[in-house]
Amino acid sequence: MSNADKVERLRAKAAELHSAGQLDEAVQCYQRILETYPNHPRARLYLKDVNASRDMFYDEDEKRRRDRLSQVMNVPVTDFELYQACVWRA
Repeated sequence: MSNADKVERLRAKAAELHSAGQLDEAVQCYQRILETYPNHPRARLYLKDVNASRDMFYDEDEKRRRDRLSQVMNVPVTDFELYQACVWRA
């Protein structure tokens, strides 16, 4: 197996680890590539991407709350509903 093939397999493994959320392991793979080929364009790009992924956080519960609030706030309030609200408060 040639060095190019080994690098490509290592890059593919790193991409797989990255997709699985195993960021430390992915970084190690990309760094191994860059030790041999310091200017490898894909390894440099994907290493930056992994490092950027570390700072990202997606809160599904917060997204659901915002979506629900948006749905409620987009419901049109008719004059009848406003009247009902005033009557119920009195």
